[in-house]
Amino acid sequence: MQPTLARVLWHIGFLAANLVAVYSLEYEIYPGLVDVATRSTPNPSSALQRHAYPLAWACYNVGVTVSRLSVNFVRIRQVGL
Repeated sequence: MQPTLARVLWHIGFLAANLVAVYSLEYEIYPGLVDVATRSTPNPSSALQRHAYPLAWACYNVGVTVSRLSVNFVRIRQVGL
């Protein structure tokens, strides 16, 4: 059975919508939540509290880099088509 163009586009659209949702949530919600969490302490007493936002952002970016590098090592042969 040959997949029709409409079926192929449906699957591609579904995957594309998931990717758009992940990246938009990743880059819009995460920085906002970290910013709100770090500003909740009006007078931070430790260096960790004073630099919580840049440290969290750095850890987040290291994690994103590692996950994107893992694409070279993990192969997905078929994605539900």
